[in-house]
Amino acid sequence: MAPFTRREGIICFLLAAMIASAMELVNGNLGAVLAGGLFNPDSYMRMVRLEEGVRAGHAVYLVARDGSGAGSLLHWTHLLEALVLLFSAPFMVSMDLHAALHAGAVFVGPISVGLLGVAAAWTVVPLCPPRQRWLAAALMSSSFAVAPYALPGVVHHHIPVAAAIVTACGFALRAVSDGSRAGVGMGLAAGVALVLTPEAYPFLTMAFGGLALSWLFWPNGRSGSAARAAGIAMLLVLLAALLLDPPYAGYGAVEIDRISVVWVGFGFACAVAGLGLDWLGRAPRRPTTAVAGLAVAVIALGAWLTAFPKVLLGPEGLPDAEALRIMFSTILEMQPIKTTRGALAFLTPGFMGLGVLLVLARRATGPTRWLALYAAACMVAMLVLGFLHFRFSTYSAVAGVVLFPVGMTLATDGPTKPSRHLLGFHVMPSLAGSALRVSLILGYLLIPSLAAENTPLGVGPDIAIGSPSCDGAAATRLLGQAAGAVVLTDPNLVPELLYRTRILTVGSLYHRNAMAYMRLHAAWRSEPGNVVPEAVQATRARFVLACRGGMRSGVVVDLPETTLWDVLIAGTPPAWLTAVAEDAESGFVLYAVKP
Repeated sequence: MAPFTRREGIICFLLAAMIASAMELVNGNLGAVLAGGLFNPDSYMRMVRLEEGVRAGHAVYLVARDGSGAGSLLHWTHLLEALVLLFSAPFMVSMDLHAALHAGAVFVGPISVGLLGVAAAWTVVPLCPPRQRWLAAALMSSSFAVAPYALPGVVHHHIPVAAAIVTACGFALRAVSDGSRAGVGMGLAAGVALVLTPEAYPFLTMAFGGLALSWLFWPNGRSGSAARAAGIAMLLVLLAALLLDPPYAGYGAVEIDRISVVWVGFGFACAVAGLGLDWLGRAPRRPTTAVAGLAVAVIALGAWLTAFPKVLLGPEGLPDAEALRIMFSTILEMQPIKTTRGALAFLTPGFMGLGVLLVLARRATGPTRWLALYAAACMVAMLVLGFLHFRFSTYSAVAGVVLFPVGMTLATDGPTKPSRHLLGFHVMPSLAGSALRVSLILGYLLIPSLAAENTPLGVGPDIAIGSPSCDGAAATRLLGQAAGAVVLTDPNLVPELLYRTRILTVGSLYHRNAMAYMRLHAAWRSEPGNVVPEAVQATRARFVLACRGGMRSGVVVDLPETTLWDVLIAGTPPAWLTAVAEDAESGFVLYAVKP
């Protein structure tokens, strides 16, 4: 196949970034961003922490004004915020700090998806000609599981980590021919992905598994040296990240939700596995040698899991598991996809990618067929994760879109020679190829679009016609008098209000301070009565902000409509609350708590 050129990379970057920006313009949301807003509560919370850190002159871990003023610890590393600071630097010459940081934040989504588009097109170079590769970049921003995280004004790790994972897979695909050079690239990309978020590790394990299979299937290839280089490079990245950005509790803290000794241990296990594959791969290949090489890899990873068994538990392995279960039950990203329409909207690209892999396995010959079947099994695992947690549908969608040009190449008329990466396959006859092309186009574009009509995309609540907007920006106009005081409000609004105002908040949907959230949870679920409930007193709130006429919250959905939340959205506050400000258009009312 033709090599990937710089011109092709620029075109793919611009395609993905501009389509994401155009989608925001078409949806009418760009004005809100240019007016100082962002999308996604995580974007606001990251920017609050970044601004506090810049003003303090060093990286901070706590959002000081959450947790009723005691602060809330965020688990994220500082890499993404460092990039925002870099993007913001040119604007600091002519803007104040807050405005300059916001200007830099606007570019994170488009730049991230642009890089993802480049990674996707580059990854399939061994499988696709240039006339097909750009399709991956063009379709990336149109996926409903990708678009909400790719818009201007979104500061989130989902798209950057997807780009890093795709890049790691692209290097794994080249390992047989490029050896240690591909391994270094794979290790660096994998390390960056883990620094951004440890949720990348299942997908990186799949990539390293594919590398091990390449070592097994192509004994005369260079996968052994690639595995060695990948493991060592990833270990070095993780060690550097730990030294520069250690956990709040210190270098030795065992934390599964951010970079820590746990993930340095994973890097060490991969390095040991890679060294074993490389050393055994130098010997004449016999069945015992192959078994020994795979055994070294399995033992290394098994030892790591034995040392840190909580990794296998996921969120259940975090402290305060019961409080986290209650918290996660109200977070849309953590919910399973429960409807057929939702599955079609968010998982169709993954299912289409699975179909492409099965067709590829059918058309491929030799070891390539087994590698395609392994990739298909990995896609099934990604789809299952997407079903279980909405947020993971992004990864199966990205994988599916990456495979779209592969499917179009399979459907191309004429013979294809095996590439220098040993991944050649036979194309389909004319009629079957035409049917596949039509199926791909309908599957990737039409089915998700039809399913997404009237389906929430996870970027905000549905607002009925004639209802108040419950717009967080409008709420900020009421909060000047509450500066420095604790305000009880919707936890989904907390990050935006911290970003736009100087109030203190009770708690938020971030698991490192689950106890603060549980106090907020108890306060909203309390029966109002004639005196201030103990649960409200425990929050130390001096004000309560509610949206009159708004929707019921997941916080109280399992209770009768007699909770504090319910009486306030109904506009019937208890006697111990006094309305001190309101905004008729948004529906927000600010109440003072009587002493």
